[in-house]
Amino acid sequence: MKRTKIQRGRSLEGAFSLIEILVAVTLLSVITIGLLAMFYQTQKAFRLGTSQVDVLEGGRGTMQLICRDLQQMHTSNMDDMTNFLAESTGEPWIVMGLPGGGQRQNRLQDVSFLTREGGTWNAISYRVHHRDRGGGTLYRAVLSVDMEGILTDANLKPRHQWIAVSNIFGRVCERFTGTYSVTNPTPEVAMTPALPPLVFDRIADGVVHFRVLAYTESGMLYTNNSLVRVNGYGMRNFVPAYLDVELAILDPKGVEQFNRRGDAAARAYLETQAYRTQIFRQRINLRARQLEHELFATAK
Repeated sequence: MKRTKIQRGRSLEGAFSLIEILVAVTLLSVITIGLLAMFYQTQKAFRLGTSQVDVLEGGRGTMQLICRDLQQMHTSNMDDMTNFLAESTGEPWIVMGLPGGGQRQNRLQDVSFLTREGGTWNAISYRVHHRDRGGGTLYRAVLSVDMEGILTDANLKPRHQWIAVSNIFGRVCERFTGTYSVTNPTPEVAMTPALPPLVFDRIADGVVHFRVLAYTESGMLYTNNSLVRVNGYGMRNFVPAYLDVELAILDPKGVEQFNRRGDAAARAYLETQAYRTQIFRQRINLRARQLEHELFATAK
């Protein structure tokens, strides 16, 4: 019996008090909360990294598509025929605040141009459907006409070629809300191929800046031989030495927040989202810059 009492006494001496239990639970809670916070930040960083990768991959893919099309820009070699047109839309421009007190201005353009593949002419247009919100979805449309399918009459063919190319280019340059109608200037216009429906393909969401700048051989911003436009510039039977393509895209989280807001609130939101914006810029040389006689002259 005496040994039993001693064992019981020892067991009583080894028990935890209420204060000790509370301290242990508190420490365990603090450790658990710290671990959860660390896991949350890690997951947040992972999601942010994944989002950045998606934006970068999407932006690079979009830039490759635009630049590949622009590299094919070609003059029509027809009198009074526009082969490139860049018109600004969405004024006033969105001004984004940058760290350190700096600013950058976002601009949006509708860019349309002609390309040629053998006897086929393509009119391509890129435009951002933004509804004056300062950003939106980039779309692409293409219309084509095969010159070989136009009249074989040597006297009428040049006229019909001019009308066919002019029609497809004028069609892709129209606004989203515009309507298209052809007024026959001459009786033979009815013989030209009928225009197919204009379909715009979705290219990229969350585009807040899209602009194409043209430069001369000396590196000066293009000003000569331009077709004067109220909100942009154009070219007739002329191709610049090279182009700068600029594109800025919001990350998916920014696009989600942007789409939830009304027009005025969306514009105000963009002014503070420079840190969510990925900017892409690429300079491209135009393949049609050198004419055939220039290439042969160089070869000699």
